[in-house]
Amino acid sequence: MGCSFIPAYYPGTGDAFASATLGSLLQGDSLPIALDRAVRFVTLAIKASFGYDLPRREGVLLERVLSNLTAPLASMTYQLVDWQQKGERM
Repeated sequence: MGCSFIPAYYPGTGDAFASATLGSLLQGDSLPIALDRAVRFVTLAIKASFGYDLPRREGVLLERVLSNLTAPLASMTYQLVDWQQKGERM
């Protein structure tokens, strides 16, 4: 699994990630699902903001992607790891 690089920096994306994660957890989602939802939300916000000629210091355009927070996740990007099978390599 890889990720695409977007050559931009937007302040506040960490706050948006933390808020989306916490909100998802408070709605009853498990931690992997909450993290997946937050990653997708922030990624969409960055992609939605990247094409506009706006000062980056103002952050991402959250309003354009807020509806994605309540959308069902079609597929998960996380993978469950069976620690019993992996051994004690850590």
